[in-house]
Amino acid sequence: MHNAKRTAQTLLEYAVIISIVMAAFVAMQVYIKRGVQGRVKDLADNYIGEKHYASGLSKSEYKTEAEATMRKSGSAASTDYEISETSDRAGKEYLVNDEEWLDKLPVE
Repeated sequence: MHNAKRTAQTLLEYAVIISIVMAAFVAMQVYIKRGVQGRVKDLADNYIGEKHYASGLSKSEYKTEAEATMRKSGSAASTDYEISETSDRAGKEYLVNDEEWLDKLPVE
């Protein structure tokens, strides 16, 4: 009988320890998630996204052509205007070459 009580108490102690450990993991889940998200953002900002877009580090060459016409109709009492406008844009946008780009990076 003494041995059965001892075994039951040992199992109960293990169950309590496992419950405490699980509760700690559940409570820390938010902080672990935030830490991982912060690390991923830091990697994306500093290593992956450097050449994605940076203000002042891209150049563009576009040619825009626009045409507008206005037609006036009506009488002395009222005047109607009809305006039509069309425009075409063609060109490209690109990052400056790596040497120029590296010179403009902020120094930490």
